[in-house]
Amino acid sequence: MKVNVEQRIQELEESLFTPDTEPNAAKRLALNIEITWKTLLKALSEAHAEPDFKDSEMQQAVFNRYHLPPLIGKWLLFHERYQFECRGHFLIGEKRRQFLEDELQRMTDFFARNSEFLRYCHSGNTEMDADLFTKNNEDPYPDGLPEKDLFAARLNPASVIVGCMLAFEQYAELLRKELTGVTMSQGSEEEDMRIEYKGTLIELVELGMSMWVPQKLFVNGKPATHEYFENALGKIYNTPIKNWSVRANQLKDNLPELARKNNERFKLLYDHLDQLPEDRPRKKTR
Repeated sequence: MKVNVEQRIQELEESLFTPDTEPNAAKRLALNIEITWKTLLKALSEAHAEPDFKDSEMQQAVFNRYHLPPLIGKWLLFHERYQFECRGHFLIGEKRRQFLEDELQRMTDFFARNSEFLRYCHSGNTEMDADLFTKNNEDPYPDGLPEKDLFAARLNPASVIVGCMLAFEQYAELLRKELTGVTMSQGSEEEDMRIEYKGTLIELVELGMSMWVPQKLFVNGKPATHEYFENALGKIYNTPIKNWSVRANQLKDNLPELARKNNERFKLLYDHLDQLPEDRPRKKTR
């Protein structure tokens, strides 16, 4: 049985998608979740096919304590990283820092809730294995996990907790590195960043109008107001925007001229891109 599980893990490592085979991180993680889950189910099926496995508490305990958790841990780690990619990847500044701190606290709470069980696992003792790592264990699964899959596979609850430990140790390390980067970035911005806008207020209003008029930016499900752009641009450029309404009304009557100016700006950008190497970003053509 041990050989079969080790073989499945080796096959898994060889079949996982990498940034070279799938550049999109979210898609790559989703594919690896599926591959790992199928490998886990295959190892589980092979174990149950062993002679006397269903009736042997010793075989169940050895498999569920030592052989199954590494596969569960890999699957859960991909699951956590996928959720991180979908929920936290696009957050910036204070919101990103808060998200990382909340995730780290979730890891801390898990280890605190299961500290006694994890101490038992690290101790090497086996006297409770018959209750914990066999079909006798009917405890609930830890909160926050994909319970539908866990129940469908009828995974041993203790195996799942050990798998969580393996996954969460690595996920917490990733979170700490990300949090350190955010903290250093915020500190650097506060200490070193000096914003100086050298254009005119009219040009700022024109920039805001060019984004506001098409109504393609939505805030809380509604098109962003001109007040939103006024405040946002004022913060970005550290320059309070005054007389927005007066200038905006003038621009409404002169939208063709505004479009012409924007087209000229894009032309300058495209001319610059055309001078870059062959792997440069390409403008879309219809």
